[in-house]
Amino acid sequence: MDEISVSSADVIATITRPTTAKSILALFLFTVINVLNYVDRYVLPAVLTNVQNYFQIDDTKAGLLQTAFIIVYMISAPVAGYLGDRCSRKYILMSGVGLWAVFTLLGSFVPDNAFWLFLTFRALVGIGESAYITVCIPLIGDFFSESNRLIAITIFSLAGPVGAALGYIFGTGITSFAEHFGANPHNSWQYAFRVTPALSVPAIFSIWLFLPEPPRGFRDVKNSRGGEMIVRSSLKEDLKYLLSNKTCVFATLGATTVIYILGCLSFWCLKFVYAAYEISDLHVEKSILTLYLSASVGVTAVLGGVVGSFLVRSIVTYRRNAEPVIAAFGMIIAGPILFFLAVGAEFDPRVIWPCIVIGCLAICCNWSIAQKILIDCVVPSRRAIVAGLSHSNLSFHNVYQGHNIRAT
Repeated sequence: MDEISVSSADVIATITRPTTAKSILALFLFTVINVLNYVDRYVLPAVLTNVQNYFQIDDTKAGLLQTAFIIVYMISAPVAGYLGDRCSRKYILMSGVGLWAVFTLLGSFVPDNAFWLFLTFRALVGIGESAYITVCIPLIGDFFSESNRLIAITIFSLAGPVGAALGYIFGTGITSFAEHFGANPHNSWQYAFRVTPALSVPAIFSIWLFLPEPPRGFRDVKNSRGGEMIVRSSLKEDLKYLLSNKTCVFATLGATTVIYILGCLSFWCLKFVYAAYEISDLHVEKSILTLYLSASVGVTAVLGGVVGSFLVRSIVTYRRNAEPVIAAFGMIIAGPILFFLAVGAEFDPRVIWPCIVIGCLAICCNWSIAQKILIDCVVPSRRAIVAGLSHSNLSFHNVYQGHNIRAT
């Protein structure tokens, strides 16, 4: 891994170290927000058929909902990262959560003849999500020491699959619940988009009242004086530094493949499962299939994150490059398994379940590892910009997952 050199001039006034309790509280708040974010993101795939019926759109236009979101996310993430290295990350985090909550709520009131307005609101959600995600990981790096950082990032990352599973359940469950109490089946799906905005309000106030902002680089081993590690630089100098950092470049490319695969699966997997069972002789209720998929993804993804973290901590004593090795093996295992899923489901949809379990387990072994590598390989004052550029790059490769994947 590339060496990080920080001169004494880069370390400024000593500040009181955040307590362990404050660090744990911060991780709890970040994780809860991440769960809410993923619930919000995966409610849409859960009710996608309802949305299509409501707006009278085909799969191509439905794919635009994800494509538009990703494009806005891709553009705004580097901006948020640049600001995250220079401004208060606490207030960027609060603003991000507030924005995606507001745009999600507004989208739930769009009439059925205004699909393009709904598309606009879903796209603008990307501004809020990119703002919060680009500062969360660098903040975790400053709350936790290098020896505990992987565990903290793993806990934060596990909110993704948990939130995704809950998003599927919330989407279908709240829609059915609303219909049971008299909501019009034509627009009952809209109630599913009003849960996370309501829950985001206490999250924002909790950040404002209880979350301290540690100095950048506070927990790094090289920061022996316990102050804030700063490298004053222009955007051009930041980009030059990051592009010359080989670990940063290859870690970003590796994470890109993970997110591309997970993105494609998460957006279309539920419809894929429905279609596979519809063309077979096996008849299973859609609600049961949704529950099976949510449980399979949620449990195996959490288990994958835990297994990846455990393997790294067990092997790193004997092998310094344990993190990239574990991440690589995860992808090597997942590739053929997911290919078999796509091909075999046409002949027997029951092959979907073991393939999802094994494939998701293998992929999720390396997500938190990739995030930690990106944090460790750059100086603290450039961690938000590298997070922003990394997520922007991931989004660029994901532009086609919602729209062009369907075309193939």
